[in-house]
Amino acid sequence: MAAQHVNRHLLEALPLFASAKHADCFIIFYLDADKTDAENTRGKRLRLANGSALPLPPKVVFGDPLPAHRWVLEAASVFFQAQERWANNGPSGRPELRIPLGSEDEAAGARAAIEFAYTGRVKSVSGVRAVLETRWQAQVLEIRDCAQVCDEALQRILDDDGAAAGAAAGPSSGAGGVASTQQQQPPVLQLYACEELWPNPAAEPSFAAVLQQAASKLVAHFGDALRTICTSSLRAQLLGLPPTGLRALLGSNGFGSDDEASVLALLATWIKRNYDDTDEQVRQQLCRTVRLAQVATPYRDVVVPVLATDYEINPQRPAGWFPLGSTDASYVTGFAKLTDPERRRLLACQRNDPWVIGSGRLLDLTPRPQCIPPEGLTFSWSLDQQDLLSHLQALKPGREPKVVQLTFDQVGGPYILSRGFEWGLGIQLTAAAPGHRPPAAGLSLVCHLPAAFRVSGSRLRAAKRFSACVPVDARVTVRRWQQRRDGGGDAAAAAADVTVSWGGATDTVVVGFGCALSDVLPLLQQPGEGGGGDGATAATSSSGAAASGGGGSANAAAGGSVETDAGSGGGGGSTTVGGGDGGDDPLAAWGEYLRDGKIRGNLTIMRPPQRSAPAEAKQATARVVGNG
Repeated sequence: MAAQHVNRHLLEALPLFASAKHADCFIIFYLDADKTDAENTRGKRLRLANGSALPLPPKVVFGDPLPAHRWVLEAASVFFQAQERWANNGPSGRPELRIPLGSEDEAAGARAAIEFAYTGRVKSVSGVRAVLETRWQAQVLEIRDCAQVCDEALQRILDDDGAAAGAAAGPSSGAGGVASTQQQQPPVLQLYACEELWPNPAAEPSFAAVLQQAASKLVAHFGDALRTICTSSLRAQLLGLPPTGLRALLGSNGFGSDDEASVLALLATWIKRNYDDTDEQVRQQLCRTVRLAQVATPYRDVVVPVLATDYEINPQRPAGWFPLGSTDASYVTGFAKLTDPERRRLLACQRNDPWVIGSGRLLDLTPRPQCIPPEGLTFSWSLDQQDLLSHLQALKPGREPKVVQLTFDQVGGPYILSRGFEWGLGIQLTAAAPGHRPPAAGLSLVCHLPAAFRVSGSRLRAAKRFSACVPVDARVTVRRWQQRRDGGGDAAAAAADVTVSWGGATDTVVVGFGCALSDVLPLLQQPGEGGGGDGATAATSSSGAAASGGGGSANAAAGGSVETDAGSGGGGGSTTVGGGDGGDDPLAAWGEYLRDGKIRGNLTIMRPPQRSAPAEAKQATARVVGNG
């Protein structure tokens, strides 16, 4: 690398960096007392580079004076060649080059830029921020070729995906608290967290290549809308992305989703957290990355029109975060309902319309990659037995069933995202009537508009009704074990899982409500309980009474089908896993479901019906230009 970027005469000077041998000057890094803000300080340094007067003698100096060699520095940079850059009244009597910094954290980058003048290598830095700091300092000091070498280092770090981030650029030289925190993130997130250090990509092709590579790495890191929202760590990283990073992510054809409505829900989640750090121009740029013409019917007919109304009424408040007026929203929703030939004709006629030209991806018909595999996308869930016990103890005979919300392990919460809506799953509990029948248990699936849309002042928050139905195509599996005896008489716990499926042509859920199936989880009959015969209760597919679930209520709904593994009906000899006759223990009836103190299972969501993939809007426009 050095031989490609350094004059051959300088190669002999490699051992001289920071050495007093043959040194004829000193470099001093100091704090700019007047402008300690990083941006202002950098602006002042740029003015120094353009020929302003030498700064006043420094009051705060970072580190010891760095021995240097003018013949090396002046050969590497025209900045060092200017006589007015040097002060001759230093304590040592030798010339001093004073470099103003915004903070001590910048000293490492400035020192690394000076070292590059000697070695032609970027090695005394570690991590993305340190490389960018070096790059910035090198630009201010006009050190030739350093920017390009830094960009090469950044690309190596991105390629290594952080495993060898330090090795790619050399050993650490100390970066400070902010840099240490950012080092814990993947390199691509570190890059977007340092946007204040970026040069203008349009003026620097080598850095434009870095951003192009970073965009693909960003998509690879987050993957798709469901994975991002439904993984707690990725969700936190998403919320920390700056607008530039989010725009690159959502604007990519590689970022997947089950439906464009989930992308809009993801954007709403980010906006709710970061609204105060955006302005209308930034929000408009972000919203133009959503392919609004592709959102599913409930969003197209209900959510989008209300967002447009919120914007027209409160354009400068959080409720008006989506900068699209009612007329433009009507255009998009009308466009979505047209046939493909009609869309092509419309775009051809209006190809010069300013709004159509500036609409970004709103009218884009290019489908995103489908993130749900053909066999469905599965989320594991669990319920702690102590939570179950507290709800069982609170049950009262004759009262409405209660729903215990389940926690999705990957999410770390009670909801997943699918088709732009939040879905929650619960176990429905009914108290046993004394001397009547054993306790019944069911399942409840509820659907809500994501909380990110229910911001203060929004009509979506104020509405008591949401006139939309969402198709249900899902499968719930509850893990269950039964004691069975082998030929030798030994008992063993065998899997006898219970599976409930929704997915018929008429299986839909009203948003804000849900669907419940009672009596689908066979429970062990306890001594003294009557009705229903011996052993565990039989599973049925009867629809249960309405039950609440996370603020909504479950409508007696959606049909659904129930499957249990062979032997699920149980028999007089069934016992709880681990033995015991139950007694007054409310958990005894749940012995076939509890293992290691938890009930566990899975929720699998299926793919939405595939739409036809129309030609991309721009291509369609080109085909019909000139047809009137």
